[in-house]
Amino acid sequence: MRRIPFSVPPLSALTLACALGAAACPASRQSEPKTCCDQPKIPGGVPSFKIVADEVSGPSDGQVVSLKAALNQPADRQQVYPVLHTLYAWAMTRGAFEPVEFRAEVFASEADAKANVKPLAIVERPRGRQGPTCDNAVPLTFPQAVERAFDASLNRAPVEDPQDTCHVETPKPAVRVDEGFAHQPKLTLDEASRSAVVEFPFLEDGKDSYAPTLSFNKAMTYWIEFTTSMFRRAPDLKTFAFVGLHQDTPVVRIQMSKNVFESQFASLQEEIAAHAAVTFQRLGMNTTTDKAAEKEQEAFKSKTFKEALKLLPPGQVQLAKSLKSS
Repeated sequence: MRRIPFSVPPLSALTLACALGAAACPASRQSEPKTCCDQPKIPGGVPSFKIVADEVSGPSDGQVVSLKAALNQPADRQQVYPVLHTLYAWAMTRGAFEPVEFRAEVFASEADAKANVKPLAIVERPRGRQGPTCDNAVPLTFPQAVERAFDASLNRAPVEDPQDTCHVETPKPAVRVDEGFAHQPKLTLDEASRSAVVEFPFLEDGKDSYAPTLSFNKAMTYWIEFTTSMFRRAPDLKTFAFVGLHQDTPVVRIQMSKNVFESQFASLQEEIAAHAAVTFQRLGMNTTTDKAAEKEQEAFKSKTFKEALKLLPPGQVQLAKSLKSS
């Protein structure tokens, strides 16, 4: 058989030395570390992010997966949930088998991920669990926190499933009796000064009309409930003003700072509730009558509210004369 001649290029000194196993040779390409990382396709509307660490261990049908993702853009609390959903769906479907254990951490930046600071959010599925759990530590923006506090104060906050930590399901809207009312509470906020004002119409229960009469105690009860709720639920709120309306006329305007609330008014609701509990106990022991207990309780409320309001500068408290005399 005739052989086809071919030539072999001469080996360089470095190549020859490497072929003989010289220690100075560069590592082969096969031993080079793999560049991280495979990236999921990010759906429209989901904040852009990048996988910066992807650790997988175990056999293909028993993998333990740990991911780190860094946001490429700022995202608020609600926007982070779709990021967690995308990470989870991608990790569960990229291989032939779902991981038996999964955890993904989301960071504000790649630098934060490398520095191993506390992540903004986590989605994980521990071994043996059917679905994911999430921990979203991104705080609400100031407007979001104030608006949520406002809705919660009116019992309008969406009904959320405490088991749905990943917000997979859309929260059900609260049932509102006043949905079509012409008279509605109004929230005005100023992000720059971290202040908010609520205008609240004193309506007859269940009706779109003002209550025929308005007592001092009832007006003050609404005021302290609203003020306490707003400061408690909106941590960055610095100043809050409550304006009560009756017959479309302001009859109450009380303004205070959070520092004053915390130091002098934070326990006012509890003080009144504690006295009511004692009164109720006396009723149970038959040491007073319903009428006497109600009168005594209303007198205690009136005295307590008036003493509390004296702690504020006169310019921060405006009450209609009809309320002052009640």
